Amino acid sequence: MRTTAVIVLLSLAAAGSAIAETRISDVDFIRASRCKALAASSVGAGVDTTKLDALLKEQSHGRAETILQRADDAAARAKRQARSTDAQSRLSAELSGTCSGFLGAAAAVASGQRAEPAS
Repeated sequence: MRTTAVIVLLSLAAAGSAIAETRISDVDFIRASRCKALAASSVGAGVDTTKLDALLKEQSHGRAETILQRADDAAARAKRQARSTDAQSRLSAELSGTCSGFLGAAAAVASGQRAEPAS
């Protein structure tokens, strides 16, 4: 009986650590939300956001409401900036630089690997 309880607890701990490994930080969640908005805008014309959408949906579970709101704010700000012709080259560089890590992390989560954006 006692051995069974220990085995169950160890199994739960292992499952919990596997879940924790695939969770991105709050800061990265906010950045990924911004990147998704840039990729979906005219700046990222032709960029497939399907995997990034899935990553954000999966990663939103259990997030504090303030973090979700900040992610929405970052996405809205990115959309506004994408409409400005003055910022196009800077935003395009951001999309191909910083955001490429999130696009890769989204693909990794979709294939069952660890979610960790490239730095």
